[in-house]
Amino acid sequence: MTAMWCSTLFQVATGGSAICAINVLLEKGADINNMYFFNVVSCPEGLQRLQTTFPGLTIIMGALDERLDDKVTVCSVM
Repeated sequence: MTAMWCSTLFQVATGGSAICAINVLLEKGADINNMYFFNVVSCPEGLQRLQTTFPGLTIIMGALDERLDDKVTVCSVM
């Protein structure tokens, strides 16, 4: 099964919400190698966590932010 998922927040900060959603798709029979995750902006920390947790996941993003801030949110949303 091919699955496409777009973040409702349009951003990846820590990657936690995306990981939970992807795990649900996997439980329903999706194949990580046929899964596409779309988001508007990611930060390096969340992106790294997603790539480490799901090496076969295709991630399509609009921009890469510089880092998380001290409140664990994306620093600048374009």
